[in-house]
Amino acid sequence: MVFDFSSVRNSKDIDFPKEYEQGFLPDERTLWRGVYAKSVSVTLPKAFSNARFSAENLLIDDNGITGDICCG
Repeated sequence: MVFDFSSVRNSKDIDFPKEYEQGFLPDERTLWRGVYAKSVSVTLPKAFSNARFSAENLLIDDNGITGDICCG
């Protein structure tokens, strides 16, 4: 997981989707700020029917939440 709040550089571990780079990144890529996770998996307790959610290349920033999200 990467927490990027720098205006100077981005972590080399962030993998921006091509569509995201074209539509949402600022002109100066290093100005991007947010949270990135390569892979996330959440399983809710039995009280919530053990629902599961997972995401790949999850980005959370001023544009909202972006990534390949699956539930099941």
